[in-house]
Amino acid sequence: MFYPQLIDETCSRTMVCSCDKTDIVGLSKTNTTDESVPNKLFEYFALVDYDTEHDRPYVKSVFPPEAVPPKKFENLVIPLQDEGSPVDQDEPEKLQNFSLILSDHPTRTYSFCRRVLCKSNQLCLSLTYCLVTKHNVPFVFYKMLEQLECHHGFGRVPELLVEQLYDGKLPLPGKELSATVSVPPLLPITLSISRPEDTRQENTELCDVFRCLGKRGLIQVLQALLLEQVVVLYSQHMSRLTSCMHGLSLALYPFRWPHTLVTIVPEELQQMLEEEEPEVPMFVGTLKPISDCARASGHICYVQLDEGMVWPLGPEKQGPNLSSQFSKFLQQSLKKISKLNGTKAQEAAQIADALVCFYAMLFMKWTRASTSDPAIEDKLFEYFALVDYDTVDDRSYVKSVFPSEAVPHDKLENLVIPLQDGVSTVAQGEPENQNFWLILSDHLKPLFGFCRRVLSKSKKIYLSLTYCMVTKHNVPFVFYEILKQIEDQHRLGIVPMLLVEQLYNRKLPLAGEVLTVTVPPLIRIDLAICRPEDPRQENTELCDVFRLIGPSGLVQVLQALLLEQVVVLHSQHISRLTSCMHGLNLALYPFRWPHTLATIVQEDLQRMLDEQEPMFVGTLKPISDSIRTSGHICYVQLDEGTVWPLVPNKQGPNLSSQFSKSLQQSLKEILKFDGTKAQEAVQIADALKDAFLDEIMMTHVDEDTMLFLERFVETEMFSAFVRSWHASKAGGCGSGKSSDIDYSTFNAKIIELEDSLATDDPTQGKSLMKKMQELVVCNTVPTTEL
Repeated sequence: MFYPQLIDETCSRTMVCSCDKTDIVGLSKTNTTDESVPNKLFEYFALVDYDTEHDRPYVKSVFPPEAVPPKKFENLVIPLQDEGSPVDQDEPEKLQNFSLILSDHPTRTYSFCRRVLCKSNQLCLSLTYCLVTKHNVPFVFYKMLEQLECHHGFGRVPELLVEQLYDGKLPLPGKELSATVSVPPLLPITLSISRPEDTRQENTELCDVFRCLGKRGLIQVLQALLLEQVVVLYSQHMSRLTSCMHGLSLALYPFRWPHTLVTIVPEELQQMLEEEEPEVPMFVGTLKPISDCARASGHICYVQLDEGMVWPLGPEKQGPNLSSQFSKFLQQSLKKISKLNGTKAQEAAQIADALVCFYAMLFMKWTRASTSDPAIEDKLFEYFALVDYDTVDDRSYVKSVFPSEAVPHDKLENLVIPLQDGVSTVAQGEPENQNFWLILSDHLKPLFGFCRRVLSKSKKIYLSLTYCMVTKHNVPFVFYEILKQIEDQHRLGIVPMLLVEQLYNRKLPLAGEVLTVTVPPLIRIDLAICRPEDPRQENTELCDVFRLIGPSGLVQVLQALLLEQVVVLHSQHISRLTSCMHGLNLALYPFRWPHTLATIVQEDLQRMLDEQEPMFVGTLKPISDSIRTSGHICYVQLDEGTVWPLVPNKQGPNLSSQFSKSLQQSLKEILKFDGTKAQEAVQIADALKDAFLDEIMMTHVDEDTMLFLERFVETEMFSAFVRSWHASKAGGCGSGKSSDIDYSTFNAKIIELEDSLATDDPTQGKSLMKKMQELVVCNTVPTTEL
């Protein structure tokens, strides 16, 4: 099996796409047009011939006799004046077998046909056997017709076989269809057809179109079909034409052509194609070549099958092309197939694999690009605001905003400066209140406000003056660096605003990239921000909360959050408070808090707590002793590093002491580590992820932990995670991307652990990936949504 490679532009790494794991069951769905199609083998059988005396085709006989073929059915079966055609000695079936689409509403009906060979086997007669059915399985019906035609000169044998088959059903993959008739004095005659287990091996029409057009031609035609353009196929051989029509329809899997589809176009429609530009997309075949004028007009994609030539649409009609990257990926896959020396059935399965892999990669690329509005994702920030405090009127206010037409959030100034605060003293050591983070909205897509207070010249006090950048990107590292460098230019007149204007048209740099801005009017000012290759190194807020409440406190708070209880954080320092709020959100990865989330509570906290709903909030004012001792909240005093958990009757099941001790021990080891804050953040993230997967999901679960898990999987947070995780997996090839959560590190850890489990115990049952996918179906999302 081959392994084509594709470079992933978003993360600059090579991905290997294995084409040996195609969904065989899914591919088999191409065999019927609709699950509602009855399992009746065929609708009727017809024998069509050409009347040379009256110069017209006619239906010679039909079974059952009450069946009524569609109007002009005989003209579709024998579309040209044709008494007989010479047989190609190398490919005798080139003219014998062909298929037709007779109707397309509400369910497609197909006619599979086989012309009768004369006794010398050198001429195809006009006499044609036809089986009309709702099942699009050429392999089965061509085999039936072949065996019927083999007995063409044996009296009533073909007719009796048809009568026997009429009451049969379409055999399932791997099953056999058989019928036996006795016509004295002949021995009993048996018709037998076995379907392969892998139904992809039946679809040899994929090989026919691939051999006709080659890899480049096939990609050109598929591109036109995917963009729903006008595609016309021509061949003088009816069998080749209809086989390639069917092969291209198969090549579209998992998609299906939804517009005009005609296997052999009538003359009047062909004239319309040549005379004027079609107003609707169509995919048609013709036995007559179109004119040079029509071909050169550029409004159709014309395919000359006998010569293996493709004339694409003109540039103005063509639409966007596949990137050379994706085109080369598919060409490379198909090129390897052309070098393999296998059977036609094996080649068909390999072509199907290559195409499915190709569509999966395209879909993955699309999900990454379309998880949100490109204009939103590309824009670095929504607006920039300067907020200050008016000591005369005793209120905070928005001093200026960019762009000027932007409308700041209601009461933004009260969130930025929540307490009466003209100036604040700078704490010794690390400044406590300069950078802070706000959640401004949490509906559909959250908006974040990253803020930085301005230092006085002496750098001993903070002014109330605050720079704020409002964005949809929750990347504190980048925005705090931007604000720091802007604030450094605070006393250089308009320079800060010039930097903001330059940044407004920029995009969020990817991991490992550098964001640079230059303002050159009077003195050259450069702003440069370099993101680390490993984004986990940016999440230093994990260190902040870990250092404040320690391993034991962190485990207690995480347990309360995972069980969706009420968690209240308090600090008198806005920077510390919001940093720890963000750190605990990071610690929940790969989950996300789905309930009330407020970085700084503005209203009466007691009134909020009376609602008894799950919430995760921060406050700059300490709560009363009566609330703290009531036992229905998990209260965290960050300045003292103290955690008051819920009382036992409100707490819910605890994580087992074994698990808790194991996680705490891992975290204590980090305390001994003498590294940078960025390195510590990575270690904490890994410890939390490893503990969750190793100790809970992948090993024996003790009774205490099982009780905890049973409660946890009923939470909205877990349900939302499974839906989002499943959606990211559906992006193709395990991309791990969701609208705003990247599950790639989580998925990588699962695979790593599964590999180690398989090594330790080859008899291990279902993989964790499979178990989680079953959770989606069974516990969280109706099957119809999947």
